[in-house]
Amino acid sequence: MDVEQELSSIESQLTEIQLKLADDGVMGELDLGGERASSIKRLRLEAQAILDKSLGVANNFSMSLRFSTNSGGNLTLVHESLGIIQGAINHIRRGGSEAVVLGNQSKVQYVDQKRISELNSLVCANYDLRRLIRLCEELNISYTNGAYMSVAMLLRALIDHVPPLFGLRTFDEVANNYRGSTSFKRSMRNFQGSLRNIADLHLHEPVRGKEVLPTIQQVDFRSDLDVLLGEIVRLFR
Repeated sequence: MDVEQELSSIESQLTEIQLKLADDGVMGELDLGGERASSIKRLRLEAQAILDKSLGVANNFSMSLRFSTNSGGNLTLVHESLGIIQGAINHIRRGGSEAVVLGNQSKVQYVDQKRISELNSLVCANYDLRRLIRLCEELNISYTNGAYMSVAMLLRALIDHVPPLFGLRTFDEVANNYRGSTSFKRSMRNFQGSLRNIADLHLHEPVRGKEVLPTIQQVDFRSDLDVLLGEIVRLFR
């Protein structure tokens, strides 16, 4: 199937769920942990993956699907999802090869899209991972646009954000006290020590008479970051 056919199939499945929810009334609307809620989430993730592959990471349609909420209930979420997917189908039918996307998305991503998809699929009872996922996506946007100081700053924000997921307060504790493997700890110590110095340089250095801008090599912590995100996926899968 081509992209339009795949999205149309998802649209049909969501429409079927929409009709069943309408028949069920309030009970179906509020059953946020039921089988239909799971189906809605699965279909939204499938649509995001199709659109990311077709239109590039961080396109308008995928981002709208990723960061909308179901605060209005299942039926509201289905209505919203259908509207976004129908808009994407219309865009593709008009010959659109890409939505509004920042940067050159053909470049290798800073955070692998598979890892972002894994984070999106996690269900964490006590934590909302949307900010973490958005930090990963903004890392990709900054990297593909050559905004390497932003990459350093976003990485610093990310390591300050994740310690509670490991039951700890600071990333220094993650690097030294988390009961992970020796290899994990070694990777996190490198992440903690080197990254903080580089990020602090770009965050706090006052203006000087002469400057040298960073290259990707200076902020290339992709391997350590993937180890960190992989451990989060392992903990909550």
